[in-house]
Amino acid sequence: YLLLHSGSANLPVERLEIMLSPWRLATWGLALVLLTAAGQFLTRRKKWLLAGPFSQTHLRAPDANWLYWPAIVVASLATFAHSLVPLLRETGVQLWTPYLAAAAAVITASIWKDASKLASRILAVAFFVLGNIHSVRIALGDVLLSRGLSELHLICLGISVSLLALWLLRIPFRKREIVSLFNEVSLVLAGMILVLLSANYFAHPKLAEVTSLRFLVSGVIALTAGMFFRRAARRPGPGEAPYVAVCEAFYHFGVVMAFWCAALIVPWMRNPEAALAALAVPAFYFFAKAEFGWRQQSDAAVRYRNTATVLSFLLLALYAFRGVLHLVMFPEVAVEVVHYHTNAPLVVLLALVLFRLHGIGGTEWLAFYGGLALMASGYFLLTWLPGLSPFTYPVAGAWCAAALGHFWVVASFERSPLRTAIQRLAGIDGAHWFSLRRSWGYCLLALVHVAVLWGLTDFEAQPRSVALLIAAAASITLHQGIVRKSQTYFWAAFIELFVALHAGFIVDSYLAKDAVIWALLTLWVVQLLTFEVQARRSETGSTQLKSFGIIMMISVLAHILYHHPSSTTGLVAMGIAAVLIGLGRRETRSPQTPEEWVGAVSLPWIPVWLVYFSQTRFLELGNEATANLWPVMCAVAAALGIAFLGRAFQTQQGERYKLEVRPTVRLFDHALWWFAVSGRTIAQMVMRASIAGLGIIVVLHYASSLAYQPRELMLGITLWLAVGAGWLLEMRKSETMEPSILLQGCLLGAYLMVRQQLMLTTDFWTSEYDVWMSLAVSLTLAGTKDLMAVQPRRVCMPFLVTLCVMPAVALGLVYVNGLGPDIALVVVGLHSLIFVYLGRGAKDSPYNAVATLGFVAFVLLTFWTKLELHTLNAYVIPVGLGILVLVQLFREHMSKETQNMVTTISLVVMLSSAAYYSILDPAYPVLFHLTMLLLCLGMMGLGGWLKVRIYLYLGFSGLMVDLCALGYKELVGMDRGIRMTIIGAMVLLIGISLVGGAVYFKTHRDEISKKLKKWRSGTDTWS
Repeated sequence: YLLLHSGSANLPVERLEIMLSPWRLATWGLALVLLTAAGQFLTRRKKWLLAGPFSQTHLRAPDANWLYWPAIVVASLATFAHSLVPLLRETGVQLWTPYLAAAAAVITASIWKDASKLASRILAVAFFVLGNIHSVRIALGDVLLSRGLSELHLICLGISVSLLALWLLRIPFRKREIVSLFNEVSLVLAGMILVLLSANYFAHPKLAEVTSLRFLVSGVIALTAGMFFRRAARRPGPGEAPYVAVCEAFYHFGVVMAFWCAALIVPWMRNPEAALAALAVPAFYFFAKAEFGWRQQSDAAVRYRNTATVLSFLLLALYAFRGVLHLVMFPEVAVEVVHYHTNAPLVVLLALVLFRLHGIGGTEWLAFYGGLALMASGYFLLTWLPGLSPFTYPVAGAWCAAALGHFWVVASFERSPLRTAIQRLAGIDGAHWFSLRRSWGYCLLALVHVAVLWGLTDFEAQPRSVALLIAAAASITLHQGIVRKSQTYFWAAFIELFVALHAGFIVDSYLAKDAVIWALLTLWVVQLLTFEVQARRSETGSTQLKSFGIIMMISVLAHILYHHPSSTTGLVAMGIAAVLIGLGRRETRSPQTPEEWVGAVSLPWIPVWLVYFSQTRFLELGNEATANLWPVMCAVAAALGIAFLGRAFQTQQGERYKLEVRPTVRLFDHALWWFAVSGRTIAQMVMRASIAGLGIIVVLHYASSLAYQPRELMLGITLWLAVGAGWLLEMRKSETMEPSILLQGCLLGAYLMVRQQLMLTTDFWTSEYDVWMSLAVSLTLAGTKDLMAVQPRRVCMPFLVTLCVMPAVALGLVYVNGLGPDIALVVVGLHSLIFVYLGRGAKDSPYNAVATLGFVAFVLLTFWTKLELHTLNAYVIPVGLGILVLVQLFREHMSKETQNMVTTISLVVMLSSAAYYSILDPAYPVLFHLTMLLLCLGMMGLGGWLKVRIYLYLGFSGLMVDLCALGYKELVGMDRGIRMTIIGAMVLLIGISLVGGAVYFKTHRDEISKKLKKWRSGTDTWS
């Protein structure tokens, strides 16, 4: 203010810049601080007072510290200007700026309190460090920058100088607060050094361009910073006790950086192949420190062990993810996979270090990752040999992975010097080794399969190796399954091996496609033998995998279909598969699970398959395929044979077999159990299916109009008769009518086969023979009536129904074949006689009713076909007579009213039909009156014989009416004179008769009354 108002504003610009330079501003700020401090000091001493802002009132106010702010602001601005302006920063005289500002901040910190005091201390340290950094840049900057160091290194050197200065400043100061401040500041500055050095490698990652001096300086600086942390961790001073653990970590970090820098000083260590070895130096150092500390029972051993653990995991990560390390350290060099081979020995040592770290008390993950590192490094160490690298020769690398996989499985499972050495080195007991072995096994499976998949990518160059590589992967899975006794592994191995066997369907393979089926059968045999040995050794009786047989059967069946079931390969394979599936072990005598039921139900019918396709192989598929059904007949015969044997087994041996104790249960025992329990039911089902199959065969042959071959005819008839015999046996045990019905169906089927063969191959058989055969059947059934009478209703009823149906069948054959009325009359007459024979001994038998209807039909057919009568009465009278006969036969089962009503209606209809033609219709001759007279006389005679008055009355009435009609017709046809003479004579005769009768009645009244009474008494009992 004084300067600007004293006319100095008119000074030249150069002079003004010199007066306002940063170091001068810092000096003014320091002067202001000193002046303010002196004013406060004199005021407290009350020696003199100043007016204005330095009055006693202002200087004693609680916020008097604001007087220092202008000085601090001026000093700070001067320091920032010096640091930001390059020209000022490189001027030697300006170096006083940060130091003067630091002095001002120190004085202010000694006066201020609380938060302001802390802020001034931070500013003092910052200004002091900035001063040291600028001093190093001016003193050594050009030389160090020319030798490959960076600006960050100069900053770290300045911070290191500040650390040494603070360390020296602690000597004169003994106050605890000051010493604690120096310690905290030293730790912060040391941490900044480590952070900046680390950031320097990320900012300038090109190791090949880094000079040895730079690594030397970096290592010394990092070690210096680490030593400060070491002192704080091992001998904590005032204010450092809360940070012991953090200081120990930073000390180790500093040592790690120092070792890295020391190793990278050697130019050879800065190439991509050796970089990981350089980074591994501190890990081995800390491992050695941890080992010695553990042996000496030092407290620091745990800290060294933890650091070695972290470094080891970091190295494993860098080894696995090579790209990260390469991009950080060698960004301009292409990534080369040979690194995995060249660094494999180092990883082997690192794996041993991990094991040992676990042995001296480390975490369980050390042993796990140590095993993984040993397996992975061992693989890349082996494939380092010429021609085995997976990156150049994927197939060879996959084979090496499979071989090493088996080696590690054996080495980890069986006791060996290698396993014992690792257990002792890592301090692993048996239980822990078992747990680790399981975890290693999972990873080993994954690694081997990854290597195999990588090898499969080269399938175009080596297509035949695809199946072998997949089989190699399956062998590892199978080896693990044997060791662990796990069915899951066995299934996984089976799936892989199954894929390997079928690789030939996609690429060229050593195993031809046609030979896969034999490999599957061999695999099945090996599996059976393996489980058989396990079952014999196991105390609990190990059993076969329940679903394995079904899956293998499905696989083999698919190949059988591929080869065609009728081929020699298909037939032999199916036979072998049947034997193998039948020999499979089971736990219980009876099927329990769905797959066991599938096996038990399928196994007995494999012979049917074999029989069918063994016959189809000799057939030529073509137009004859629908007619030549010999294979189907053979299959039906085989099925019937198995079913009949099963029924016989149930009947004769079933109960004993179910009670029998078998030491070894196999799948064919399930089939036997099924037959022992359900043999009869199975036989019934097979017989039903056989009838359906044979019926289809008969229908197909009828539709195709092709004759049977001799062997087909003989086998077909035999099958029909065999099935019929089976149902004949079932009739005795069954409670239904089904066996009787199906037995007749079997006989019909056999007859149809013979009939068609005769019709198609000879001229012997005609349509009339079908009618005669039906008559023969009816006669045969009628002849067995007495035998059927003693059989249960369920047995005889179907045959009686057939007997009743046969007349309709015979008439249908006559009509369809157009055989004429003579055959029809024979059919009706013979069947009527048959039913008369059947109804003998019981007038109310249903057979008599059928016989009566048959006779009526016979008469009707005779009138129509032979006599050619076309009048209604010729058909009404026989029907009426039949109804009257039925009424008399079944009168005991009808009420009087019903009998009278039916009789009356029948007689009236009969008389009416006859009267129409004889009385009312003059077109018909007098001969029709004879029919009426005979009918009336017969009715009267029948009434007298049956003692039925209605018959007598109606017959007499009809007789009189017909006689009158007949006389009337005769008179009408005569001459008039003769007609009048006859009429007169008749009137005279009637008069004489009436007079004579009246006289006779009066004279013989008593006699006549007695006779009438006698006649009435004789008819009173009539119906």
